[in-house]
Amino acid sequence: MHSEFAGTGFGTNDLAGGFTAPEIIAGTQTIIDTVHGAGMKIIGVTVIPRGRPAPMTGWTSTMEAHRLTLNGWMRSVATFDALIDFDALLAHGPVVLLADGGTAAAIPPEWNCDFTHPNAAGYRAMGESVDLALFHRKTQ
Repeated sequence: MHSEFAGTGFGTNDLAGGFTAPEIIAGTQTIIDTVHGAGMKIIGVTVIPRGRPAPMTGWTSTMEAHRLTLNGWMRSVATFDALIDFDALLAHGPVVLLADGGTAAAIPPEWNCDFTHPNAAGYRAMGESVDLALFHRKTQ
């Protein structure tokens, strides 16, 4: 029997769209359970930094708190078969002051396109950090 593969990753769009960490966690757990119930493997991906320095808007300290909670759950509680930790890869960026007065991590300058997305070098680093063995089929 071969294990099929499924992947899931929630971007910062869910958080920026008003969803909370508990809501995303509940939905993600449903997906994990469904995928496992179908006999497939599921790989999670942490949410990358999105700190946008003031006066830029689009990311708040509340969103950042939910991002950190979600990533913590993914690392310690979630039942993914594997986790790709892009947040850890991008963790060496600056902490910036947000428009609401809070702080948040930003994508490292050398990999930052627009304080939301990595640039080409950032995406390359992300791609090169993935262990491709995670996607190999297991055979019995």
